[in-house]
Amino acid sequence: MTTNATHAAELLLLGYGQLNTALAQSLMASPLRLGAAADRLSICAVSRSPRDAAASADARVSLSHEAMDLLSPDFSRLPEHPLAIIYCLTPSEMSPEGYRKAYVEPLRAILSHYEAAQSREGNKAPLPHVFFISSTGVYGQDDDVAVNEASPTAPSRFSGQIMLEAEDRLRASPLPGTAVRFSGIYGPTRLGMLRGVVATALLSESLPDSETADSSPFTNRIHDADCVGVLKYLLQRLLDGQPLEALYLASDPTPTRRAEVARRLGEYIRTLPTQQRELLKAHFGESLKKGGLPEGSGRAGSKRCLPERLLQTGYEFRYPDFMSGYSRIIEDLVQAPEKS
Repeated sequence: MTTNATHAAELLLLGYGQLNTALAQSLMASPLRLGAAADRLSICAVSRSPRDAAASADARVSLSHEAMDLLSPDFSRLPEHPLAIIYCLTPSEMSPEGYRKAYVEPLRAILSHYEAAQSREGNKAPLPHVFFISSTGVYGQDDDVAVNEASPTAPSRFSGQIMLEAEDRLRASPLPGTAVRFSGIYGPTRLGMLRGVVATALLSESLPDSETADSSPFTNRIHDADCVGVLKYLLQRLLDGQPLEALYLASDPTPTRRAEVARRLGEYIRTLPTQQRELLKAHFGESLKKGGLPEGSGRAGSKRCLPERLLQTGYEFRYPDFMSGYSRIIEDLVQAPEKS
């Protein structure tokens, strides 16, 4: 007997900011291999404010959106049995209260919701795998040491402390879970550090004296395309039935001192043709007058984040170092507009 019934693997995106939006777009443009698990992927994105759900050109992927407060106890509109949940919220304010309302309280509520469902249903349904988007801010090291997934965490800042508290709640859950600690994310719409480098390269003759090779901390970066790539890679492993660790550090494998980043990018920018330098300067406009050091001035910590588990499992970074990522961004920014 044949049937036309289809089965969807459901993916729940909690938080629909830049990262989860980019992930959804990438999944629709380049779907995962579903294998025997399902014949289509159904994505449910959740954020506080209403959003239009873009249509997918591939019939194997659909996207819907729910506007709701994750601090609300009513989760009846969420998928009952998602294959995976990607928890990626952004605090409304940079304060302990803002961080708790983004990372701890909603996570507790969501985990409690699906833990209760597990208790009611027993072993009748598969458990969702929860991916919590965390940060390398949970590391407190300040002595240029290399850190990986096994390194101790002792953050001095409230942001890292609260992130670590959320990770601990996920670790204590009976639901399978993975924390993904991203380092400083950059990309075509995340240009804070590049703005500072451009200001130094085009408006100053040299770096300020306070930013020297000896005093400069290590900076750890990951291109937002690799953030999406890492999450798709881990989701594919889940679909393929391959083991997932409870923790992955996600940072490009080439930590570099900030002064070196500024020096090499500055040299690259100054070798651009005059027209391209002017286009780059025009892109940042008046903000270049802020000048100063690149993003993150002031030594808040210095460590070398190494994504050992991702590399061991075979993930290949699209942008394995800052030069490959930032040079591509610069190339796109300095393309002269086509004349109509």
